[in-house]
Amino acid sequence: MGDKETPTPVQDTPTGQAAIDAMKAEIGAVDPNSIGIFNLETVHATTTAIGAYDNIVVHRPLLERLWDFDVKHVDNLKLYAHALLHANALVLAHSPETSNFDELAVQARALREVLLAVADVLVKRGTLAKSTVDKIRDGQGNLDLIADVSALLVIAKEHEDGALVRHEDVALGTKLVAEMPAAYAQHTGKDPKLQPMLQQRRVIGAVLVNAYSEIVQALRWVRRKQGDADTIAPSIYVTRGAAKKESAEPVVKPTPAPAPAPAPTPANPLVPSDNPFDGNTNKR
Repeated sequence: MGDKETPTPVQDTPTGQAAIDAMKAEIGAVDPNSIGIFNLETVHATTTAIGAYDNIVVHRPLLERLWDFDVKHVDNLKLYAHALLHANALVLAHSPETSNFDELAVQARALREVLLAVADVLVKRGTLAKSTVDKIRDGQGNLDLIADVSALLVIAKEHEDGALVRHEDVALGTKLVAEMPAAYAQHTGKDPKLQPMLQQRRVIGAVLVNAYSEIVQALRWVRRKQGDADTIAPSIYVTRGAAKKESAEPVVKPTPAPAPAPAPTPANPLVPSDNPFDGNTNKR
């Protein structure tokens, strides 16, 4: 058995959303209830897996000869890593930490004061009821801020003349009313898109962990004499200190779906055992 053999040529690996789309079958095959909550440091895990691929694929011909090893773990390793990297980016884009609600709220509070001043003028002119303005002025908190700007925008549009009510104020109010509800949902962790994205990341992470673990275990056999399996495929987990938190999810190490009971281990896993009593002689 040589140390290295010519690797099997592989096609270009999809990245981004294309990577997720390319592994729909693997994602659909995972029962989300059978895996733990996501706890990978994504950048470390994915870059480690992608970086290790060239060293791993050199040994693909040997790994492929292992009778209980699925060589697709090697072939799809980069695909899984790119898919997880993109799934994590989607989560971060919809997480509370990346919400721009605070910025929008600053603009909304300033515009609220401008439009309240306009409303006070309209009250003095007798074209707007004082009780309407008082009700808006009593509003407090972020939800009331959104409602206040919405109500004041309706009044402003009715009296938009470029002088008392400036066109740019109406344009800003229209923008804020359109963007603030979704930004507030994201700010409070209630973005309806976030939970499906968290689950997608969790499932893809479990697929990557399972594939990489299988590869490492197989390498430990075929490289048992050299003892360098962990150098060829370093751990995808951060081993020093605590990993940087990437989301508000509870911290639990992901576990792949339960594997079927292992077959009896033969003396040499490159071929089934020659023992006629172990039931594996028909695998030749």
